[in-house]
Formats: sequence, structure tokens, C-alpha cells
Amino acid sequence: MDHRYSRRFATRAVAVICHHAMPVAIGVVVNCNRTGVYIQTSYQPGDHEHCIDFELTLNRDGRTWRQALRGLIVHRDANGMGLMVEAEEFSDVLELLRPQLPEQAVADRVALPFP
Repeated sequence: MDHRYSRRFATRAVAVICHHAMPVAIGVVVNCNRTGVYIQTSYQPGDHEHCIDFELTLNRDGRTWRQALRGLIVHRDANGMGLMVEAEEFSDVLELLRPQLPEQAVADRVALPFP
């Protein structure tokens, strides 16, 4: 059973996973929410409740940002790992990770589903 406190959204950001300040693997952030990220990678770190440092590369409006973060492993599987991230900077990073939706024209009238 999932116990999420916020909704996940899909994203595709590159993550460099570090161990003792040395890059050891590259992964892709597949989805995230306000408390954490899921990184798809072949790297298999230590046990659960182990802290991992990672750096996200974010592209928005033709600019590139890099943000170093630390996460606690709360889930692992063959495809990657789920990390809980508790950092003040993470809320700013979430805005960059959130996919940009194209602006859609708003209809003047809305059709109601009942007569």
C-alpha cells in the first residue's frame, strides 16, 4: 500500500550518483513528489536507510542548472531506488523538475455533462 502525502509527477532529469564525493553512477529521475525522487539506475548501493548524495542536471528555458542533494534510500528494486529528500532547496528544484505544460486556449463556453 502506498503512503504518499503528495502526488507524483513524471520527469526525465539526469542524476549523477556520488559516493564519498566521487561520481559512481548515472541515473534518470523518472518521477518525483515534494518529499522525494525515484532514480532509475543500474547502481545498487548499500542497505535501506543509507544516505546517498546525488546531483541533478536541470534544463529549463535554454539554461542548465546543477543542484547537489542528499537523499535517504527508502525503496530499492532491480531498476533503481526511491530516495526521500529533505532539503530546503528541494522545493525550488521541484519547480524546475515539474513538466512545463503548453498553454492551451480556454473555451468561451463549457459543455455540461447533463441536460
